[in-house]
Amino acid sequence: MRKASTIVVTILIAGMLLFTLMDRNEFDSTSKNLLSSNKTDTIITAPVLQLKDWQGNVRTIGGKTSSWTLVNFWASWCGPCEEESADLVKLYKHYGDQIEIIGINAAHVDNEAKARAFVLKHDLKFTIVFDVTGQATESYQVVGYPSTYLVNPNGQVVATMAGLRTYAQFREVIDKHK
Repeated sequence: MRKASTIVVTILIAGMLLFTLMDRNEFDSTSKNLLSSNKTDTIITAPVLQLKDWQGNVRTIGGKTSSWTLVNFWASWCGPCEEESADLVKLYKHYGDQIEIIGINAAHVDNEAKARAFVLKHDLKFTIVFDVTGQATESYQVVGYPSTYLVNPNGQVVATMAGLRTYAQFREVIDKHK
């Protein structure tokens, strides 16, 4: 019986280690599932969405634009989102007008007052919109927070990323595709 318990614990530990290593993968090429880890040449068009911004104005997210866009899904209760916020601010300062950064708050599973406090606390100056209905989260097939998508000016998702990333990792994928 003790031997069986040891085997089960070993399998569980190996599974958790494998999951952790898979989550640490850098940006993957997109596929039919936007957050799939399978690399493919399939082109995915970024969903076009209408979301309200910080001031309550409706903003169109997605479609053809004049610049590259980094779309980041986050929630105020998400520890990795909080960790990643400083790197997004640094990225915003570095790329300036070259790349639009849009933070999409998961308002359908978050508290708006806490989300607004999060934005102020972390001095997020880039565009913030609220996904009140969960439509954006569903359209982008978000499975966890943070999740980030790099979209080219033609409105195509060229890279996806699930989980916490660093400034250097963001720069690497942007510079690779831009």
